[in-house]
Amino acid sequence: MRLLTSFLLLPSLSLAARNCTSTPQALPFTISELTYDFSSPKSTIGLYLSPPSSGTYSCISNFPSSWAGRDPVTNSLVWQSCILNIGRGVDDAVSFAVDWEMKEVFVGVMYTCSDDTRKQRIGRGNVKLEIECREEMCLTKERTVAVDVVEEEGGLSWVVEEYGGLWGYKPGVTKERLFLVSKTGREGKWECFDETEGEGMVRGGRCRWGEKREEEEVRFEYRVDLKVLTIRERGKGYEGVGVVNVPVICFEYDVPVCEVEGARLWVGGEVVFT
Repeated sequence: MRLLTSFLLLPSLSLAARNCTSTPQALPFTISELTYDFSSPKSTIGLYLSPPSSGTYSCISNFPSSWAGRDPVTNSLVWQSCILNIGRGVDDAVSFAVDWEMKEVFVGVMYTCSDDTRKQRIGRGNVKLEIECREEMCLTKERTVAVDVVEEEGGLSWVVEEYGGLWGYKPGVTKERLFLVSKTGREGKWECFDETEGEGMVRGGRCRWGEKREEEEVRFEYRVDLKVLTIRERGKGYEGVGVVNVPVICFEYDVPVCEVEGARLWVGGEVVFT
């Protein structure tokens, strides 16, 4: 695979920010060295993402080949966080997802404005790919592909933090809080605990908002064997769902495929109005 060279050190988290404008702006990202390997029951897709005025991120995702990048339970994209490995980052989180049936890559970014407001913004973009496949390996026809990531106004997404409890999770044994989740751009966090009885490999529960009762209800489902986390939010007149691969503490072919301590997972949401 073109991507799987050696990067031996996990990077530190970005503490920088971006200049923000009063109107939504497009950030020109570059996708490079995309490789899709479906030689086993699990597919592996790898690529580099280079945001403007920032370093380069390594992005690797694994999922059952039959999924083609979409969760069969919800039909939602399966998001995967990317790891900064070259240069200095200016974003809080960079993520990607793929719809392999449509040969389309999706990019998500979350960043903080550098002005006094320190407001958090998100952007999303997508691009169709021209692909060449040989045996059990596919590559893009061009080594680099451009994609504009445009600021979203009113989009739904979440941030998952302190999710280390999911790494070594043991059904029926783990009782402590599994992770925190917040809605992007909003203060306050939900605490998420496993409420499932027994020792099954599909866990879930309702996330708690302290003593204050909120209009939104947030629940989660975690498929332990696949390391796939689903966030569901129900509010007045809408339902939202997002799916993310939870990185584990590991390397693959000497490439870090796990997040650094204290990292956050950005989960892109898809909304259904009720």
